[in-house]
Amino acid sequence: MWRTGIFKTGTVPDLRTERSGVVESGLCPFTAGFTLIELLVVILILSITISFIVPRIIGKDEVELRGAVRKLLYTAKKLSDDAVFRKERQLLNLNIDGRGYGAKEGGNWVRLPDNVTIEEVLLGKQVIRSGMVTITFFPSGLRDEATIRLSDREGKRKYDIYIPALGERFEIR
Repeated sequence: MWRTGIFKTGTVPDLRTERSGVVESGLCPFTAGFTLIELLVVILILSITISFIVPRIIGKDEVELRGAVRKLLYTAKKLSDDAVFRKERQLLNLNIDGRGYGAKEGGNWVRLPDNVTIEEVLLGKQVIRSGMVTITFFPSGLRDEATIRLSDREGKRKYDIYIPALGERFEIR
């Protein structure tokens, strides 16, 4: 620099010559690794992401079961109302083995999700666990008293849809 008589501006001392052990490996002691704040930010972002993803994966079966129960309850209510307003008998056909239901023979059938099954139907005092079951809704407002039990694949969660013989109080238990 000044010793040779030539002044060079902007020169920086070479760390390779001054700190032989650290720079030979290619690492500078001040730039290696992450700061604590950077690590905390990454952990915060990961925890927020996981808090949204995990409940959706774990609760998927429960959501499908609840949705199937609500849809079947809505169909039963609609058929009951249609019977009164149209003055004609309406039928709800449940296929326990085929895991589906429909309002008309040969009509549109609703298939339950793969993890939802119709476990049993209590029609009056008769318990039916397989085959076809028909619940009748009459124009007078009367209907077959029934309880439809839907459960998940493992049988851990169960919901009962109660259809009373008279009145408007359909229930999910």
